Amino acid sequence: MEEGKDIKISIIIPVYNTEQYLRRCLDSIAAQTYKNWEAILVDDGSTDGSGKICDEYGHVDTRFKVFHKVNRGVSSARNLGLMHISGEYVMFCDSDDYCYPEMLEKLVSVTEYGSIDIVLAKFIVQDRNDIRNISKQPCMQAGKYSNESILQLLYENKIGGELHAKLWKRTLLAGLKFSESMVHSEDAFFSFDLYIKANSLVMIENALYIYFKYRPGNATNAKKKKYTIGPLLYYEKAFEYAKGINYLY
Repeated sequence: MEEGKDIKISIIIPVYNTEQYLRRCLDSIAAQTYKNWEAILVDDGSTDGSGKICDEYGHVDTRFKVFHKVNRGVSSARNLGLMHISGEYVMFCDSDDYCYPEMLEKLVSVTEYGSIDIVLAKFIVQDRNDIRNISKQPCMQAGKYSNESILQLLYENKIGGELHAKLWKRTLLAGLKFSESMVHSEDAFFSFDLYIKANSLVMIENALYIYFKYRPGNATNAKKKKYTIGPLLYYEKAFEYAKGINYLY
């Protein structure tokens, strides 16, 4: 049996007013060479045609599971998505991003039949002028890491707090939710809790995910203009955890 071919992947995609980019995202999921996936589309009260596009894909392919809700933000949408996952691994994808067809296949191929907790790939950052660069995060070397090595990478800031371009084992997510009161760094807070629970991590060399950074009205860019407290709270959390396990001397 080919490794990982029976492993199901749940992809959570929060959607809010990304009509211009949504089809590109969903087409890239539908085109995956690895077929055992479900995409959980959470329409967070979009006021454009995004909700209808989600429904369209759900009617054509039942692997797209669509949920509509009132607008409460990306963390609320992701939390709703977490309530409906059925895969052994979870991936998060933004609705204006997209990925290469072989992404899931390459990520699943190194899970060692589902025994690896986290699998990471590099990703490409694309700006509004279609300039693409491979992200410096994560800046770790390709290979396999143990829990102790993961903690060291985390505190050396060699693992990014981004959720995308990663497979997270479903068991790691048990009991965790995104903070719906945070307006910045909610993804970093969430991923931090996953990293410290993980016993194994594999980093692959390939860049398989395209992060579209400069969409007009992009929530992340808007938040960065107004809020700086999120990153400070994140580093405080990391510092307090490190002291608690005597990682800092």
